[in-house]
Amino acid sequence: MPSVVGLLEQRELTARRRVDDLREEADRLQAELAVAQREWNEWIIARSVGEVLAPGNDAVVGPAASEGLPAPDVQPARPEPAEVAPAPEERVDPVPRHEVAGMARHFVPLSTR
Repeated sequence: MPSVVGLLEQRELTARRRVDDLREEADRLQAELAVAQREWNEWIIARSVGEVLAPGNDAVVGPAASEGLPAPDVQPARPEPAEVAPAPEERVDPVPRHEVAGMARHFVPLSTR
């Protein structure tokens, strides 16, 4: 008659193998999904470029297309240069007198060198 510990170890081994198999399958599916998404994105880009470059295409492209607005005849303006915020003034914190006195002991006056 098999021992209880042996039966538990056998079930644990079976469960671990199942988990390993499922992980391998999940990894395979993730890789396959990534390839399919890349391919789909390439087709979306190709279709968009084809629609824009089609001869005689008077379609509105961009934000106006989703709003149902006519295509503007105005050239886009150059973007305004971004304003640069002034640099904050550097703040020098005063050193307390007792620290200045303590630091002075570490310096040798130039005249004694």
